[in-house]
Amino acid sequence: MAIGSNSAVWAFGTQDEITVASPSAVDGDRGISTTSDINTWTNDDDSPLVAIIVNATYAAVPDSGTLDIYCTLNSVQSTNNEPTMDSAFNGHYLGSVTPDAVTSSQYLALSPVALPVVGTSQVYQFYIVNNQGDAAHDISAGWSMWVTPLSYQPHA
Repeated sequence: MAIGSNSAVWAFGTQDEITVASPSAVDGDRGISTTSDINTWTNDDDSPLVAIIVNATYAAVPDSGTLDIYCTLNSVQSTNNEPTMDSAFNGHYLGSVTPDAVTSSQYLALSPVALPVVGTSQVYQFYIVNNQGDAAHDISAGWSMWVTPLSYQPHA
């Protein structure tokens, strides 16, 4: 069946890599990436949704648990930011992916993701949390994250 004219279809913005050149390892259970691992991302398009891709390699075969994605907001009141995510402040939970039971590089997609927002051109600090259930399952250094703005547009 063909999609009718003016039906809503996906519109994709430009994908941005937001990790630094060689992010540090994310250690074991509930390991949180640091702000120096991931650059902030500005939603210049004010897109209501995004697709998030993470490329990760595990030091040991992941056998349970998830890779969780969170964010905090910058400039929530003038130039004031939300707190940096740590064991006491979780930020905004965006979703989880379950990695494959391999130690080779794997690309994990979370989409579509609705982002929290308090203003136009919202600035985000993203985090990954290695939630594998024990300390043996580190995510090796050199993992990567990309964000792609998503929206809808009328079908031609």
